[in-house]
Amino acid sequence: METAVKEKKQSQAAPRLSRKGKRRLRIAAILLGAAAAALFIVFVMLPSATYGKAKKLLAAGEPEGAMEQLAQIYNFRDAAALYGSACTQLGDELLGKGKPIEAAIWFTRGGRSLEAEQIFDFHSVVTGSSYITAAIGKNGKSYYLSNREGDDKREGARTVAACSRFLPHCPGVNGLDQFGFVRLHAPGGYGVSLPDRQAERLTTLSGVKDVLCPAGGNYTVVLFNSGSVSVLSGNKQPLTGITGWSNIVSVKEGYRKIFGLDVAGRLHVAYESGYPEAQRYDVTGWSGLQKVEETGKAIVGLKRDGSIVTAYAGTDARYPRSMTYQKGITDIATNSSLLLLLRSNGSVKAVRVPNWASQQDSGADKSLDRIAAAVNSWQGVTRIRFAAKGIYGIRFNGAVDYISCDVSYNSGKRKYVYDTHTDFAAAAAKWTDAVDVISCGTHAVAVMADGTLRAVGSGTYLESRPGNSGATDYLRKTDGEYLNVEGWKLW
Repeated sequence: METAVKEKKQSQAAPRLSRKGKRRLRIAAILLGAAAAALFIVFVMLPSATYGKAKKLLAAGEPEGAMEQLAQIYNFRDAAALYGSACTQLGDELLGKGKPIEAAIWFTRGGRSLEAEQIFDFHSVVTGSSYITAAIGKNGKSYYLSNREGDDKREGARTVAACSRFLPHCPGVNGLDQFGFVRLHAPGGYGVSLPDRQAERLTTLSGVKDVLCPAGGNYTVVLFNSGSVSVLSGNKQPLTGITGWSNIVSVKEGYRKIFGLDVAGRLHVAYESGYPEAQRYDVTGWSGLQKVEETGKAIVGLKRDGSIVTAYAGTDARYPRSMTYQKGITDIATNSSLLLLLRSNGSVKAVRVPNWASQQDSGADKSLDRIAAAVNSWQGVTRIRFAAKGIYGIRFNGAVDYISCDVSYNSGKRKYVYDTHTDFAAAAAKWTDAVDVISCGTHAVAVMADGTLRAVGSGTYLESRPGNSGATDYLRKTDGEYLNVEGWKLW
């Protein structure tokens, strides 16, 4: 019986490998070890050597050489931070030489987008509105293209030629002349929608820093270089809470409200008359802010230390709790459905936000999740923009990541649809040296480091004409002339 048990155990034992099998195993082990060694060299040793070389170059005061090395290993250790230091070093040198445009480019590529805007805002030399593109060159040359129905192109070109810079937050193509007076493009039409009396008064003001013309508000908010704020209106004061604002450095339009940031980073909010009390924000104690954005039922403030603060209008919706603890944020951007957080390491966090919509749609939700997932995979981004129904992530090397965010309700199909805008994506993929993307309503304009421009957008528009029945008919026309900026060069 013992013999039978022994034979049974032997029959159950693993078969011995033949010489050929052992040889194969040895070869496999050798290959696996070689692969591991190669991976170690590629992902550890070589980056470490490049990293060390870059640090030495940076310490020796050779930022350009350091950046050349760090660009190869941007996501290795703190290479992104070192790259930013090299860019800042170059930017400071250029700023000291009186070259703000070049300095702003390097500050942007170093991940300091908001500081770059304080040095030079590209929105002040490139602007546009529906089917109109305009730009001002460093040498005083101006550019203007329009396909807008009813536009007086000669008058529009003359207005732009008289501007020394554009008003970055003013809708339409409006700016300041060399004496600091406001020059309006087609006032009362599709430029600044103001009664003639207000438009005339606006053009008599000097010392203006920025102008807001809220849609449907029938009033204008003027920010002066002195930090004071004035409201032009044909009615009694249309805003509550704006009286006495001082030391304001920037103003921003919200939904039926105006935001103002002062020199201490305190946030001031003025509401249009009749705005519901239940939808107002409590921003008591907010300070040290450098930017504020409104999205859905919330406002988000980015502090100078890289943290964020939020306030909500209503108590039935909240951002994900994890978002509250975000640190190391260098910029924020929003639309009605998404909040984008740009981190100092070049990654982007997309957060779905609560909004005032009474109904949720699974089709829209799926599209928004798809958009957020794409953005969350971006790396090496130093500037983020919402423009022309898309999200643009400008990378440290000037390449551009793009994802459409065009989710809209189609009444004919009775559902939400997502337009991926593959033509926009294909155009953006060819941009290799971008420093900013300017939103122009129907289109977006990319500003390149060498001062040239690229435009992407829809070349179609609706032209109205009287129909046979007396009603207005609309013809869809295709003419992308306003996108033809290939020959423009600003510096």
